[in-house]
Parts: sequence; C-alpha cells; structure tokens
Amino acid sequence: MDKKELIKKAGGVTALARLLGISCPAIYQWKRVPQARLWQLKTLHPEWFEEQT
Repeated sequence: MDKKELIKKAGGVTALARLLGISCPAIYQWKRVPQARLWQLKTLHPEWFEEQT
C-alpha cells in the first residue's frame, strides 16, 4: 500500500501521524512507506489491508 492510500484511509496526514505517534514532516519525507510502519498499521487497522492479503 502506498503513502497516498494510507493517508486517505487515515483521514489525512495529521491523523496518520497521530495514529503512528510521529510528526507530519516524517510522513512527508517517506518515499516509500517504511516496513516497520506498515506492520504497525496492520496491527492497528488490519481491515485496511484485507483486500491485499
């Protein structure tokens, strides 16, 4: 899942940053979503990834 999709599912960059406990600028720096953050999101919101499994 790419950064744009995650931002949309979370409801915006600010919401995604709060969910992950990081800053908005950290998300803007991602070229690709870090694997550790994907695992964190899969734990917090597995329903976001159901169609990809």
